[in-house]
Amino acid sequence: MRKIHFADDLEERISKLLNFMNVEFTHESENKEQVLDFYLPQHDIYIEVKKFHTDRVNNQLKLKDNVILFQGIKTIKFLEDMVYEY
Repeated sequence: MRKIHFADDLEERISKLLNFMNVEFTHESENKEQVLDFYLPQHDIYIEVKKFHTDRVNNQLKLKDNVILFQGIKTIKFLEDMVYEY
């Protein structure tokens, strides 16, 4: 069983979506060298999840070329609706 320590409920919701879609991922709490919230190794894509925009977000997005940013509860809700409806 995986022991993932989510920073907030939005990260946990993204994890549930990825699991539902059978997308392999690692979370930053599982890999100390990982600088963004999620890494999808089969796609070489990172996901960063934020409740609000901060200056730190800009710096994080510069760390990797392939980053998806999900920002805000409405964004996560929209994604959940899209995924779970199909």
